[in-house]
Amino acid sequence: MCAGALLLQPWWAAWMKSWTREASFQLKGDRDAAEVSKHKLERSGINSERALAIRNAFVSTLAASLAFYAVIVLFGAPLASHALHTFSLALLLALLIAWTPAYLLGVPTLGSSTEALLIRLTWIRLFAELRPRTPIERAMVYPALGAAFGCWSGAIPIGLDWERPWQAWPLTPAYGAISGYIIGSLAAFVISTVLWLAEADILSRPFNAAKQPKSRHR
Repeated sequence: MCAGALLLQPWWAAWMKSWTREASFQLKGDRDAAEVSKHKLERSGINSERALAIRNAFVSTLAASLAFYAVIVLFGAPLASHALHTFSLALLLALLIAWTPAYLLGVPTLGSSTEALLIRLTWIRLFAELRPRTPIERAMVYPALGAAFGCWSGAIPIGLDWERPWQAWPLTPAYGAISGYIIGSLAAFVISTVLWLAEADILSRPFNAAKQPKSRHR
């Protein structure tokens, strides 16, 4: 599971990074030929930026896996035995939750610069206040929440004294985390689509209202 997540999450984060870049270009409007050529010249710098983002995501994921390991142990995971199994679950959670935000947003630090403050406040708004504003932010927050909740709820069957092979630690929390991640991704897609349709309907109302008086006069 960790190997699959390690292959898929970097690809998904890179795709969302390009999605974020295209969205920022659309907000600026149409660019002239000079801006297009400038963007082509800046593509060489994107590779170095990507390498830095991968390094930040790797370090953040490793740190998050250690934090998740401590939390899982505090929630009752065996400390003296199954340490490798517990760390595998913590690493899976870190890949599902921490990799993509760290790649897209950067690593939150205690620095006093404007960039560090902006990154820190963005992390707080998304993962502490739970207030995503854009489809990209919802695609980060909802799957992370789903993975965390799915992992927690997946530990419930372990307490049932059925002695089934699928109840071995940590299979059910891992399957719960993956299932929650998928459900959270679907929820982000559905909510973003509904909000986009509602916004399109609101924007089209003035146009339809302007047509109605003309049709009545006829």
